Amino acid sequence: MTHNSPSVYLDEMPNHRYPSCPEYPPPSSSAMGAGVAPGSVIWGSPGCPKPSEYMQGLIGVVLLALNTLKSEKIMPTETNIADCIRYGDQKHRNTDIKKALECAIEHQMVVAQSLGAMQLFVGKNEKLWKCVNPIGGSPKKIPKATWDEIQHFLISSAGRSAILASQCRYEAGTILKKKCLKGHALGDILQILNMRAHNINYGKGRSLQSSKGSISMMLGFA
Repeated sequence: MTHNSPSVYLDEMPNHRYPSCPEYPPPSSSAMGAGVAPGSVIWGSPGCPKPSEYMQGLIGVVLLALNTLKSEKIMPTETNIADCIRYGDQKHRNTDIKKALECAIEHQMVVAQSLGAMQLFVGKNEKLWKCVNPIGGSPKKIPKATWDEIQHFLISSAGRSAILASQCRYEAGTILKKKCLKGHALGDILQILNMRAHNINYGKGRSLQSSKGSISMMLGFA
């Protein structure tokens, strides 16, 4: 898997929150990323029947997830789409991601693209966006104030409990974004989480450690 493509990755991202939406909403013009008037959506190829409302809802959930990943500058892989849906709006956590994605592709609302060994997914009128490299970046470029915010959150009882209860690094990132790094894009936060705490120094020789244990252990998801 290639992680350092200069045509895809960049470093600094704007903030964005996961959009709220009703249960399985039909795709909107904004979700499709094009200036399409409501009610004028063309489903699939000519002669292809319009999907059921249930299928339209599944497609809508996928498109909203893609919009979120774009705003957060995260690669639109199937795994990231799934995490975005599962750890975004709670109403959608039980969505059959694979079925929803297959439905979106079948009705030509989402297209698959290849980037090296990676398979990526974008809306039919979208181009692949610039993303934060989750395994890149330099600790020295992250302000000390940011490390301090993370430190203070993780050594707190509430912060430690929230992180330990998270199921993956993506969910841990959403917790940090909501609780202490609201001005950061999730892509940036996931990059920070990938910087293993046990081998990172920030400020003047200080490592990101918790007095109650290594933060690298708390964030060391497989």
